[in-house]
Amino acid sequence: MLKKLMLSVLVLLTFSSCDDVITNPPETYYGITGKIMDESGHPIKDVKVFYLFNYYYIPNPAISERLQKETVVDSFGNNLYQNFPNPVYNSFFLRYSISTDADITLAIRESYSGRTKYLISKPSYYGIYQHYFNSIVDSLKLENGCYVIELTVSKNQNLLYKAAKKMVVISDLGTPNSLSNNDGIYFFDYNKSFISDTIFYAYDDNSVYPFEIHNNVNLRFQKEGYLSETINTDLYPGILINRDVIMKKEEK
Repeated sequence: MLKKLMLSVLVLLTFSSCDDVITNPPETYYGITGKIMDESGHPIKDVKVFYLFNYYYIPNPAISERLQKETVVDSFGNNLYQNFPNPVYNSFFLRYSISTDADITLAIRESYSGRTKYLISKPSYYGIYQHYFNSIVDSLKLENGCYVIELTVSKNQNLLYKAAKKMVVISDLGTPNSLSNNDGIYFFDYNKSFISDTIFYAYDDNSVYPFEIHNNVNLRFQKEGYLSETINTDLYPGILINRDVIMKKEEK
């Protein structure tokens, strides 16, 4: 009887262990991966990989810090305007207005993770404001991708206004989207491609238009001493694409 009882307990423990394995399946990845090599076939480590969305080049419109446009009005509404330029290479302008003296909170968060990259809270007088964010990609080491700019206006702990705008970073100054390892292997996650998302491109404060990100994307590979290389590929959910890259050394 004791042997049967021990056998039953052993069987129960075995099935419990199997259940634990089934409920914790291995994590799978999809997107694009491959090996980065020189012309001799040797792997190249520490190659920076930048996601360019649907651009084949890195957009870098010439802008310079300038004063706020004069506005002659008696009152202002609560409003958050689209940042420009958008996509952001390194610096951008942001305008917002508040209808009364209030406390404002301005935040920039990663769309993918929700992590806060920039946050400022302060009391402000009513009016319209324009801020110039100088070298923010470089200083905050932002990764290429989508971000949310969020404005919150409150007074006496009462919420008056809350709004958000999408900001896109396409640059080679911040943190790369991937970095090749000692074997030259890189990986870019499909979940960070924002395919089918709609973003608003803006080159000034008057021209803003929507654009849907399609699955034909570009990746730029950079390393000092080598010529940069850009590849074009189609990304699909649930599929891991393998694409090797050959980089040529710069001529001395």
